[in-house]
Amino acid sequence: YLTQNYEGSDTIIAIVEEAEPNYILASSTGSTGVKRVLDDDTTQPCPDDIEIDQSALSCKFVRIPVAEMNDNTMEQVISTTYLKQRERNFPQSELVSVRIDNIDFDGVYASQTIPFTTPEIGISWRIMIISPVPARAEDTIMPGDVTFALLLAITSVGFA
Repeated sequence: YLTQNYEGSDTIIAIVEEAEPNYILASSTGSTGVKRVLDDDTTQPCPDDIEIDQSALSCKFVRIPVAEMNDNTMEQVISTTYLKQRERNFPQSELVSVRIDNIDFDGVYASQTIPFTTPEIGISWRIMIISPVPARAEDTIMPGDVTFALLLAITSVGFA
């Protein structure tokens, strides 16, 4: 549903369980929230190599807590945003900005979480809305701008 409705959109929607360890349920990026790992060592991914005899391997699927998602850039955005929202105690009345350094995007992400709870059937989720906000040259005050000198004078003298 989310991947179809947000196809071609830069906005990311992710639904996360409220209960620890906060598994991801769905996202508009198509992240499944599961990974295939070795049965006897769940820290190791199950190899997909066709040359390996798959029948000799014992693998299973495990759910991934949102804080541990990092297989691709979009998962890193979701994970980092969730951690920043949690650090700020999921403020509902404000946007939380998130800058992610290791990705190819010059800007920040504006994020908001909305609780979704249905106690009678035991559902308690967080819906995260994450939108990119690109950096723009016209938003920057550069030396040589008229406002640069004014801003420098005000900050040097102070507000008397």
